[in-house]
Formats: sequence, structure tokens, C-alpha cells
Amino acid sequence: MEDNRNKLIPAQLAGYTWELSGYASKVPFANEDSLTMREVRNVFQLDPEPPQMELNDYIREAVRHKDLAYFSFFLHHFEKRLNSVIYRFLTHNGIDRYDPTRFLDYKLEVLQMLLYCLPKFDPAQETEFLKYAKHYIQDGLLFCRMMGEVGSFASLAEYRRVR
Repeated sequence: MEDNRNKLIPAQLAGYTWELSGYASKVPFANEDSLTMREVRNVFQLDPEPPQMELNDYIREAVRHKDLAYFSFFLHHFEKRLNSVIYRFLTHNGIDRYDPTRFLDYKLEVLQMLLYCLPKFDPAQETEFLKYAKHYIQDGLLFCRMMGEVGSFASLAEYRRVR
């Protein structure tokens, strides 16, 4: 089984818009060749502050209106928790030495997994998006670890089978 999310995600998000005019990155990258942890920990922070809503409401609005600006607002408010999840994952798996680039790789993998499951989320259901997406996030982190540490596996399924 090959990882084909790069093909699936654009198809799934067909019809969605992602317009953020009026917003800028709160902590822009100063030098792309030398990332800092401050930049990486704040990569989804927007300026000015997005409208205040419940996390799940951002996702509901994104799906209802097919507008990924709401997804960006979700990321803005979810980022501290996401950083904690990634940090715990790294340290729990014995990766106590990581650099900003590695941290960003894990973060972008989770972003891709969230985008992958976003259009499948039913905004009418009572389930929180993060509970719905939890296994996607875990799969994303495992996949990122797999690619970084044992790049000889073709897919997450193969890695899990061997592990």
C-alpha cells in the first residue's frame, strides 16, 4: 500500500477556497536555511487575531462553507496543543534530540492528516473534530517517524506490520 495522500487531498478539497487576505504570519521565517524553534512553534499564528470561536465551530464552518480560512483559524488556536502533542510524541518515543526542521516536519505531517480527514467530517454530528481526527493524527506522526527513521518501508501499513 502506497501513501497517496498527495493525490487524494487536492481531489477531496476541490471546491474549497483558502483566502486569507488581511492576515499575515505573526512570526514569519527570518531565514529558511536556519529555522528557530520560535518560528516553528508559531508557524500557524496569524496577525491580526482571528475571530474567537470554539475549535469545533471553526471546522464546522470550514466544511459547511468549503472555506479553509476557518481551518487556518482553527490551526491558529489549536497550535499550542499541537506543539504539546508533537513534543510528547517525540520524547515518548525516545527522540530527545530534535531540531526545528524535524519538529516542523512532524507538524506538517499532522496538518496533512487533518486536511485529509476534514472533508469527510460531518458538521452535523456531535463528535468533536479532534476526536474524529485522532487516529489520523497518530497515523501521521507514526508515518513521519517511519519516513525519518526507517525510510525503507513503502507505507504506514507495512511499517506497522513489521513493527
